[in-house]
Amino acid sequence: MEGIPDKSIGDLSNLSTLQLQTPKEEKQKETRKKNGLVFLSLLLIFIFAPFIVMLTSSALSYFGKISFAKYKNSASKFFFITSLKLSEANKYYLSYIVRTPLLGDFFANLDRESVVIIYSDRVALSTIYITESLINYIDKILLKKEYGKELLNEMHYQLDSIYKDASFLEAELKNTELNSIILSGLVVGKTDLTDLKRRTLFFKEVVEESEGLFFRSNESKYLILFQNDKKLRATGGFIEVLGVLNLSSGVVSDIELVKPESIDKNISGNVDPPLLLRKYLHQDTWSLSESNWDPDFPTSATKAEWFIDKAMDLRIDGVVSVNLGALKNFSPEDLNENLLDNFKDYWRQISTSEKTELLSLLSESFDQKDFQIFVNNNKILDSLNDLGWDGSLTHQNCTNNCYSDFVGLFETTTEGESGSEIKRLMTLRVSFEEKLLKRKLIYYIENSSASDYKMNLRLFIPGENGVSKVEVSSGDKKQEVIADTERLRGYKISGLEVEVPPHGARAIIFNWEGESSFDAKEKSEYKLFIEKQSGIKDIPVEIEILGNNIENFKSDT
Repeated sequence: MEGIPDKSIGDLSNLSTLQLQTPKEEKQKETRKKNGLVFLSLLLIFIFAPFIVMLTSSALSYFGKISFAKYKNSASKFFFITSLKLSEANKYYLSYIVRTPLLGDFFANLDRESVVIIYSDRVALSTIYITESLINYIDKILLKKEYGKELLNEMHYQLDSIYKDASFLEAELKNTELNSIILSGLVVGKTDLTDLKRRTLFFKEVVEESEGLFFRSNESKYLILFQNDKKLRATGGFIEVLGVLNLSSGVVSDIELVKPESIDKNISGNVDPPLLLRKYLHQDTWSLSESNWDPDFPTSATKAEWFIDKAMDLRIDGVVSVNLGALKNFSPEDLNENLLDNFKDYWRQISTSEKTELLSLLSESFDQKDFQIFVNNNKILDSLNDLGWDGSLTHQNCTNNCYSDFVGLFETTTEGESGSEIKRLMTLRVSFEEKLLKRKLIYYIENSSASDYKMNLRLFIPGENGVSKVEVSSGDKKQEVIADTERLRGYKISGLEVEVPPHGARAIIFNWEGESSFDAKEKSEYKLFIEKQSGIKDIPVEIEILGNNIENFKSDT
């Protein structure tokens, strides 16, 4: 057999270097591989799960904002509640892993971003809950004839929550990294938290005082001035109809509509009108329909109360002005004696989303001064003033090398109508000179209608200023006019009559100046308040500030 190779065994010289794997060893290797993948997966989840949850909750919060903007309260609540729950769970998880070595700082940033979402969602949810409570409150006092005291308490609680959460959110955003700033743009958006806190505080004060104002054993009476804003007056429009709204034990009982002429007939003797009213409206006696001559609504409201007291011997608890142009958003019918019943039917038929939209329009109408309110309660009136809802002239004094300036232009229509065919533009130049402050205002008005538009135009400025002649120009034609002047409550008033022909335009140019101890060379502040007239839509305003050392000018509209 020698010389014959053994093919069955082969070469066994390298046998010691071969490592044969048994089935058991192969299984262990596969297990280690799987465990490694599981560990890697868990590590990735550990690192990225908070980030994924944060993005998800941010998206949900954003969708909540979109839904609320479309007045879809139920969908909005779902998004905000889900976002809030996710963010709270994420915050709880992050509170442990921020202690992780090396990655702790990264997780700390995510932790702060989760806090931003949590407070933002809480503010949004409280806003929705307040809206729902307000809708239920209106349902009760208007339809069910019940006084919803518990709903007022709920609104007070939610307003308190908004103020606290907005304060925490504002503080958190002041100490954010870049990614939190981006996140806040998605979640918080353009919300001005300082303004939100301010308005929330004032709403809270109104709710606190409303029980004593509305819920009384005897009837409360509120005068409603329905103003035709196509015929402009200082507080909105010519008073065409009056309404006396009666509240009994805090619920709406009825409203009585009357014409101002019927009230005037019951006033004996003549009521001397203001000088410029007598001249421009050619009235020897003051009537209720023109009681809103003063652009300061609390003053005009008090005068309307005086007329009602003299003519009807009624004690009025407050006055509300309503421009007829804005009333169309709230009543499907024209103004008539069934106004209250028509509104009840309308309110009963519309959905919660439509009611929410209506409340949003109401707030906007007060902001635009289409609605104004005066009440005989100083604490509530102060809050309404701070909200800008009382229609008062807002000229605030300041000290310590600070100058507070004021400009108000008010039209009184004497012929034609003010509407979409009347366009306006205002340009104001402020010049700081040595011990002198000069202003030049150009009021441009264009009439694209087929009728003349005539008006009395009154300029209100601080009383210490001197006014030059007024220039009225049309194309190449210029005319200088000596304006009528008078003083009122610290203001100087300059008035003149202006006629704008069909398809024509006029530029009315005012110049005034006054001495000033304001020193622009030192650290100083200049505050300018431009008053919007009720009944006129927003007018484009161009402002130019001239002078040395003018570093920053901020405009708040």
